Amino acid sequence: MKKMTSLILFFVSISVTLQFLFAGAGNAKVKYPKTEKIAVKDTLHGTVLIDNYQWLENGDDAKVKEWTEKQEELTRSIIDSLPQREFLIKRFNELWRYDDESVPWRVLNGERIFFSSKKKDDEKWIYNTKENENAEPVELINPNKWDAAETLHGVSSSRDGKYIAFGKARGGDENPVVSVMEVATKKILSDSLKGWKQYVSSWMPDNSGFYYMAKPLKGEAPEGEENYWHSVYFHKLGTPANQDKKVFYDDKVKEYFHSVYVTEDGKYEVYNRGLFNKNEVYYKKLGSDDPLIPIATGFDAQYSVTFIEDKIFIKTDSEASLNMVYVTEVDKPEKENWRVFIPESKEDKLSYITGVAGHIYVVYQHNAYTQVKIYNLDGRYIRDLPFPTLGT
Repeated sequence: MKKMTSLILFFVSISVTLQFLFAGAGNAKVKYPKTEKIAVKDTLHGTVLIDNYQWLENGDDAKVKEWTEKQEELTRSIIDSLPQREFLIKRFNELWRYDDESVPWRVLNGERIFFSSKKKDDEKWIYNTKENENAEPVELINPNKWDAAETLHGVSSSRDGKYIAFGKARGGDENPVVSVMEVATKKILSDSLKGWKQYVSSWMPDNSGFYYMAKPLKGEAPEGEENYWHSVYFHKLGTPANQDKKVFYDDKVKEYFHSVYVTEDGKYEVYNRGLFNKNEVYYKKLGSDDPLIPIATGFDAQYSVTFIEDKIFIKTDSEASLNMVYVTEVDKPEKENWRVFIPESKEDKLSYITGVAGHIYVVYQHNAYTQVKIYNLDGRYIRDLPFPTLGT
């Protein structure tokens, strides 16, 4: 039945599309609003590019608003009279608007649970919590009560669920401004962070603070380079932004991206410096002032590491286009000590690995669907993880 419905919708949509095409191409009465050409020249890496329509990118400009209104008037004059329109709206709402709820997840250190939910008439997802599995749900953040242009953009919980850091972005600008909430009271703390495009990556196990990434504000970087110089800061809970310390960055290469996270066991801090599809990885003991210990350097490939029981598992595409996994001990991170844990598959791409209950779950992409294989910590294959059907 669902397949039949999908086919009907598909053919109806094709019909609507064809009417649009014929209305534009074959109906002489259709008169499109005039779109003025204003040539703007940009020089990128020595190449001169001319864009005649760059002026349309300024949505706040009165001229652009007038052009947009005329385009919308033309569109409405065509689609509002289509006989299929009301049916499509009704059917799409039936299929897309329904009460929904995300998979709940429990904090690392405690019983508190977080999850998202969305009623069929909501435009945005609501962030909720439960004190434990048997407790009643409590609404924490409801972006539907915010301005229509504001969205919830990234939530990071402390390990015990006492606090959450969450970002509020506006108008799709992908520039979340982070606030900190005390979960039990829903109180928004006075904490503020540095820079723009703020993303919280990892809380300290004792709730003393967290690491976050941000880019420099205007005036904090050379003119026009505010989209570069991505850095990691440490924020001590209860303090203003001017006390945050920049802990991982590069003052020579502006294109690098930086991140830091605390391992699940709370023993180590892992530092990542990325450049497109290649990166470097370092680590050190949590809270240590010692220099960073390199795991992979030189930007020769892509690496991601997982720390489990004093072992480091390294997934990489170095000499393995479909990815493979090495393993070494925490006190022997040098490449000469790496041992093959999962060799490269001949046909399936290894997406990622994760530790579950003393085992390694290896996730592959096979013919556009997911397969999972389970290994013990010594690298011995145990079995495939069965799924009820094909999926991801």
